[in-house]
Amino acid sequence: MRRALAMAVSGILGVIAVAVVIAWTWTAPARRAGAAAAVESTSDVVTPRRPRNRVRPVEPAPRNVKLSRTGFFNGEPTIAVNPLDPDNLVAAWMHTGTPRTMEIMVTASIDGGASWSTPVPIAHVDPAYHASADVSAVFDGYGTAHLTFIDMDADPASDPRKGEFSIRSGEVVHMRSRDGGFTWSKPVRVRHSSETPDFAIDRPWIAVDRSGGPRDGWLYVVTISFFGDTSHGPPQHVHLKRSEDHGTTWGPDVRVDDTKFGTGPLPGVPFPAVVGVGGDGALWIVYPSVGSDACPGRVCLLAAVSRDGGLTFTHSRVSDVNPASRRGYILFQTLAADPVRPGRCSVAWPDGRFDPDGSDLLFVHTTDGGATWSAPERINDNPLGLGVGVDQPWAAAGPNGSLAIVWRDRRAAGTGLDVPFEIYAAVSPDGGDHFLPNRKLSDQPSPYDRVPCCNSFLGLALDGNRLHAAWGDFRDGLWNIYYARAPAGPGQ
Repeated sequence: MRRALAMAVSGILGVIAVAVVIAWTWTAPARRAGAAAAVESTSDVVTPRRPRNRVRPVEPAPRNVKLSRTGFFNGEPTIAVNPLDPDNLVAAWMHTGTPRTMEIMVTASIDGGASWSTPVPIAHVDPAYHASADVSAVFDGYGTAHLTFIDMDADPASDPRKGEFSIRSGEVVHMRSRDGGFTWSKPVRVRHSSETPDFAIDRPWIAVDRSGGPRDGWLYVVTISFFGDTSHGPPQHVHLKRSEDHGTTWGPDVRVDDTKFGTGPLPGVPFPAVVGVGGDGALWIVYPSVGSDACPGRVCLLAAVSRDGGLTFTHSRVSDVNPASRRGYILFQTLAADPVRPGRCSVAWPDGRFDPDGSDLLFVHTTDGGATWSAPERINDNPLGLGVGVDQPWAAAGPNGSLAIVWRDRRAAGTGLDVPFEIYAAVSPDGGDHFLPNRKLSDQPSPYDRVPCCNSFLGLALDGNRLHAAWGDFRDGLWNIYYARAPAGPGQ
């Protein structure tokens, strides 16, 4: 569900977030300035990754494909690639046909994204429901595609176009496809809004274990408390559900945050928790916290890692955050759990520490299961301090251990939020030790258009050789979903 894009916190910095994002790769690798040994997450020293005004040749953007075809608004896409057939892709997004009705649209490709099936809507699971949102897609190691999303009875008095969003009841549902995304099973309930006092059905993002270990094929869905209105909280919490039978049944609710590593006093402020599973079967969840015992008097990102399928968690502080949300950028953190290197996980988020008028994309990683985290490093390679804003990052890891991040970037348009954006990507062939120069993915800029709801994240998938990105774009005067693919390595 989407609430006001900008989040504000009374007392201690306004909103948190980070989005994370996806990436490509090409040309010679660029070394990060400064980062070698992992350091305690208390470090807030960041060295710019490249010389300030170095001029680089501009790579041509790949061809963009418009996936959506109808409606006055399409947003918040997700995309997944089949590990058994990298030419098989599934994309889904939220589609608004009228101001107060929303549904999930799904499309598939069997030629690596060159062409796509006609998008089809997913029917609501209950006649009382008329709004679906926050779709998330993944393929398991057996070639089955999985979708999760919220289906709900939104209050008809609220108008998402004005940033209003309130629900009376709803649930998170799961569906699967065994034919590459062309037909889907009947929906299965993952959780209902009444299951916990905090209406924990927001942002139901899914991850799957493809480790080949004892929990291979297990599905995990992380949700957060919903506070589109003030009737269901605070405090806010991070919740987990898991399925051991490919989504047929779902286990009991597990609360991920605890007394020390809590979300802090975030009254009425929606926030994301992101999830991934590493190649060693470790389950990773990263979420923000404001003024909790783990980060008193400040904003930070916290990690919870489980090595027993979500029964128990070990927590750590990832990094302090200087939120840029007061400038209006859509933040949100993102993560990518390494499928090749045990104990390694990468996190990125927009941060305002270097630029009082803009934001930069910062990156950290751990190589020891979260015991220590590297110092934050700047990933966007435009000159520092010009008031340029980045937001909506999304990250993904490839089966060979490569890493990509995508985000919205305004370097070509100038200072401020109300300027056109483009989609950029950064790729690391070695899982985050070194990044190739940034590459533009959008072949046209998107004009600025203020959307108070339902346009908070991008989609990214990596098949090892190619990066597949999807995003919301206003280039033709309506919000539509666009797709691009690009090489995911140097010289490709």
